[in-house]
Amino acid sequence: MSQLKIVRKLDKWGGWFYRGPEIRATIILWQLTHGFNLVELDNYLEESGWESAAAKANRELLLKRRAQALAAHKAGQHELVVAWLSFLSLAMRAGKRMEFLIPAAKLGKKFSAGRKVNSVGPVRAFIRKYLKQNPKAKAGEVWTALKDAQVKGARVQDSYWSAKYIQRDDGSRMTPKQFSNMVSEERGVQGLKRKPRG
Repeated sequence: MSQLKIVRKLDKWGGWFYRGPEIRATIILWQLTHGFNLVELDNYLEESGWESAAAKANRELLLKRRAQALAAHKAGQHELVVAWLSFLSLAMRAGKRMEFLIPAAKLGKKFSAGRKVNSVGPVRAFIRKYLKQNPKAKAGEVWTALKDAQVKGARVQDSYWSAKYIQRDDGSRMTPKQFSNMVSEERGVQGLKRKPRG
């Protein structure tokens, strides 16, 4: 029987059954002494997603390291067991992280060029639209309208007990002063006259 194969089957309770008392004892011992779950590694190695040539080579390497860890355990080489288990644990975590990051990276690539020319965020877009409809509106009036409109991507915090600010989806906050400056900038972009104070 080759050590590069995972030999196990499901028992009648739906758990994995490994043949031979030595492998079952090893699974328990590694879990207790090293915090390493061999069953989790085997599940990982039997998952789908190993179709590409690079993935197949990585899977083959992990199977070899698994076999080497088992052989080192059988030979009583505890330092080598720890080394192989550390490698397998890190490789498994890195592989799982890559499975998560690759789809995210593909999505992020679409946005790597940045925002389109002349596009603006949700707060600025609301100010622009509101000032086109109400060119004489003051910043306080636009703030109230934004709060009432509940614009996606900009949550207005404006209560008696808390500070006033706009919470954006990216986690940043905009103060009323920054908002007022943005309203003034937008007036300049649209060529609107500022309402005189008085």
